Amino acid sequence: MTAEFVEYIGNYKRKYQEQIRVIRQQRSGNAQQIEKSKERRFGPRPDHDMFTRLEELPPNELREVATKFQKKERIQRNRELNDLAILRITIDPDAKPGMRELRILSQNGGASNPLRFMVNTLPENSEYEPNDRTTPEQSHMQIPFIMNGQVMPGDEDYFSFGATKGQDIVIHVKARELVPYLADAVPGWFQAVVEVYDDNGNEMAYADDFQFNPDPAFLFKVPESGTYHINIRDSIFRGREDFVYRVAVGEIPLVTGIFPLGAQVDSDSVTTAQGWNLSAPQFALNTSDREHSVKKGFLHSKGTISNYVRYEVGQLPESTEIEMNDDFDTAHPVNVESTVNGRIDKPGDLDVYSFQAWAGQSIHATIKARRLYSPVDSLIRVFDQEGTVIAVNDDMPKSGNMTDRTGLLTHNADSEVQFTAEKSGTYFIQVSDTQQQGGPTHSYRLTLSEPSPDFELYATPSTITIPNGGGGKAILHVKRKNGFNGAIQVKIANKESGLKLSGGRIPPGCDRLPVVISSQPNMKGRYMRVNLTGTAEIDGESVTKRAIPADDITQAFITHHLVETNVLSAYILPGWRKAPRVEFKTDGRATLSGDLPVNVSLQSQGTGMDQLTFELEEAPPGVTMETIRKFSGTELQFTATDELKDNLKGNLVVGVYFEFVPKAKKGKGKPRKLSVGVLPAIPYQTQ
Repeated sequence: MTAEFVEYIGNYKRKYQEQIRVIRQQRSGNAQQIEKSKERRFGPRPDHDMFTRLEELPPNELREVATKFQKKERIQRNRELNDLAILRITIDPDAKPGMRELRILSQNGGASNPLRFMVNTLPENSEYEPNDRTTPEQSHMQIPFIMNGQVMPGDEDYFSFGATKGQDIVIHVKARELVPYLADAVPGWFQAVVEVYDDNGNEMAYADDFQFNPDPAFLFKVPESGTYHINIRDSIFRGREDFVYRVAVGEIPLVTGIFPLGAQVDSDSVTTAQGWNLSAPQFALNTSDREHSVKKGFLHSKGTISNYVRYEVGQLPESTEIEMNDDFDTAHPVNVESTVNGRIDKPGDLDVYSFQAWAGQSIHATIKARRLYSPVDSLIRVFDQEGTVIAVNDDMPKSGNMTDRTGLLTHNADSEVQFTAEKSGTYFIQVSDTQQQGGPTHSYRLTLSEPSPDFELYATPSTITIPNGGGGKAILHVKRKNGFNGAIQVKIANKESGLKLSGGRIPPGCDRLPVVISSQPNMKGRYMRVNLTGTAEIDGESVTKRAIPADDITQAFITHHLVETNVLSAYILPGWRKAPRVEFKTDGRATLSGDLPVNVSLQSQGTGMDQLTFELEEAPPGVTMETIRKFSGTELQFTATDELKDNLKGNLVVGVYFEFVPKAKKGKGKPRKLSVGVLPAIPYQTQ
């Protein structure tokens, strides 16, 4: 796939409104006067369907578009949604279907967050307004098809398709999967609703979700041959430019669940899928890659692909549940240090497993179901030999600031318990569904092991913007497991990248650390992948993990989530400015206390120091910074208050800015401040 920039349209909403206004006035007989002032008012008309189709619309449809777009109470004046970039994307015939990530690079602004772009094998269409119930003839489609749409405030999109009696039509919407979280909307995503009507206006089907997934999907069994109409809207009639969706319609595959939900690493394993329109329900699992335990795949069926399915590649030996195992007498025996693949076969089903433990042995039991997109809402109970409950858990307990912040799950319904056996003998674990649901799709993975310290490492943002010869800030997030509290040394694994990481030691107990990635002066304009790895000593062994690329995204004004991306990348700005390098007076570390300030001297590279200003961007509460200009050079002085907590360790990150006064047509221009990156990270400790 390749992407090409076509056109940038600043403040496009005003231009769109002006186009509508001018066309309406032209049609009212004021064409000559409007024609003279048209380009002066809003510039040349952009070459885009949004603008060029307006003149083709008949009066009633133009009035409909104007009503939807021009009402001030409907259109939000968000600066974040004011500009329009038009891209041309070319997809090769042999391109693999699936999710892609699209980032926009600019000369001075750096790199954007990744945008999700889907590639499929079905015919693609895009909705054009107006396409509501007053104009049903606008969009009559032949199945199978995909419709790409956008919902504006109060908008409803309406299109039709023909179907034959007895057909199994899947209707699958992707909305939240495309734009996972909205920072300033409640609920924090586009909550799509789908309705199906017959030609007489009778509602034939309705969906606003799929299992626990906010994106609706369902099977529509066609009762009679004829034309059917699909209506898509937001559940509470919100809308704006980022309320986008893709809806696939036809006899296409959709997986509702798989069993088993995973396999052991490097094993030859297959899983069986449940769902609709699946011509070959079994497919092989990829168990070779050890970098990430959770993987995604899809089934190929009827010339297209299904939705994504998720499964886990584990390190421990695996087994499969043997029914009936509903009580202690029929319990399925399993070993500690193993994983069993089970299923809640029917509503109210109880799965009981037995295992041997010795006195004083610590056991960790965890369920993976919801994290693998199974509908199971698990509950674990642990019993001793006498049948007494010694441990119970519904939802996983919180752990640091990473709880429920990774991925798209706003409710992690998986269970996890840890307990110590008081005496040697047989113990039992009972697995059930708290909602008393069950069936072929209700799969889970139960892992029993002795608690083993471990960690996961995340890096945000997924694209780091770095000035030429300067540094860019990244944040490392640590998810510590089973009591692991040690230090982690992070480095750039692909050394040939020419990048350098500073401040890469994550202190013991720290779960969030800012670091700086710097470039060489001759790398401007480059865009490259970065591989970060973290190494820690755990129980006398060196354990290395890949840093998972992610973006820290806000949902509904307050809640933060780490949303994983495919790659961690760096974009080196093509500008000429260089940030100064740091020369430490000591060993490169700052010891902060309330007694004495700490000074760090700077030396400039290519830019006069007097034109640069410095701002403290990352520091513990109670630390301030002052820039001291001397004849001998420039120093940064860090001062800590007496209230600063002892035994803190981390990195100080200082932003560098170039100040200048641009030329103005009249009078003196306003001073401007342009970021030229950040200094290498300064490790600190408090006492």
